[in-house]
Amino acid sequence: MVIFVTKISLIMSSIYRIRPVNDYTIDELNNHYLWFSRRSGFKDHNDANIGAFLDNNELIQRAFERIFSPEEIQELRTKMDCTGICCFTGEKPSYKNKSHYPGGDDCICVEYNLERIEFYFLEKYYLPNCISKVYYFDSPVIFEQDGNYHILTQKDKNGCLYESMREIVRTEKNLDKFIKLLLTRIDSRFHYQNEMRIILGGPRIPSFDPNLLGYKI
Repeated sequence: MVIFVTKISLIMSSIYRIRPVNDYTIDELNNHYLWFSRRSGFKDHNDANIGAFLDNNELIQRAFERIFSPEEIQELRTKMDCTGICCFTGEKPSYKNKSHYPGGDDCICVEYNLERIEFYFLEKYYLPNCISKVYYFDSPVIFEQDGNYHILTQKDKNGCLYESMREIVRTEKNLDKFIKLLLTRIDSRFHYQNEMRIILGGPRIPSFDPNLLGYKI
């Protein structure tokens, strides 16, 4: 089963974060920042785990090995683990559904103005269209293949799109787009969260210190 969240509506004015009631959340609100977690803080070990995609898809691994040395692949795994991800939902959850979100029943819903968030990340981080929709799969780290070179990268009411891994790794732009795709494939068990994400990586990351759990942005 594959569940795709529909494209973010142009008329959407608000997005939401479900936060636990604790000192960290109070500090975040009082000091006006967003907490960007590293994947080590996620409940699902495979969420945003680049290494899991390489380990479970021989086609992807072979493509990466054509352009990266073993040392560079290991460095990529390490740096990708430092990626910062801030999670939102497009729907304000009802009181009954709060238990489905991190923090359970003991949580609060924080509403954010979508336009202001998009403007901030465009101005400060040169990140247009910063909100990324999420795709849900029963086995998110495994890509469906067509032959020895193509993988399924998109499926919707208009059909299926298979792309060649040779073309994906041919240019930096295509590779960046593919990496973003890997960071937005989530287990379908969490589809009720209707999640959206802001993803910060590369030079936008404040620090590559392996001991950090995330970033205050």
